[in-house]
Amino acid sequence: MASLQKHLLPSHISLYSALLLTYQKGGFANPFRITRRELMKLSSIRSFTTYHKRLEELIDIGCVVYSPSFDPVLASQIELLPIKIALSFYGD
Repeated sequence: MASLQKHLLPSHISLYSALLLTYQKGGFANPFRITRRELMKLSSIRSFTTYHKRLEELIDIGCVVYSPSFDPVLASQIELLPIKIALSFYGD
């Protein structure tokens, strides 16, 4: 994860922005549920590989907690973590 410690890519920002928008539209409920399809559309990420890679990296740096749903009807659960936790990963 050394490269991620130095650089967040536009796709990280886009995905996190989509998560923040969903969080806000849901009345700031944390955790909240959302589907991969919705997140990919909101973040303008078209590749499944890129989506999963960026989500995994956001998890690794401590921005989100992700609980996948393998039920086709029930969306996955996302919990946004306080940003200071994520920033402490960078040594700030």
